[in-house]
Amino acid sequence: MDAIGVTYTGMLAPAPKAPTRAQIERLEAHLLKAPQIDLQTTHALAGGVYARTIFIPAGSVLTGAAHKKDHLNLMQGD
Repeated sequence: MDAIGVTYTGMLAPAPKAPTRAQIERLEAHLLKAPQIDLQTTHALAGGVYARTIFIPAGSVLTGAAHKKDHLNLMQGD
């Protein structure tokens, strides 16, 4: 778990400091006490490249697993 959601305010804003693993684990422990939701996920494989799309509803908080290999993470939303 090496990232959590942050709010980015513009192109000239400094990058936020990444949280520590301990901070993320504390957040996850707290979040697990709240009601959980099912996320709408689609998977695609093309030319040996895997892509996953997850729809995350507004107001949701999501953490993810630490990646063991190089990867690309793209996010879009309002």
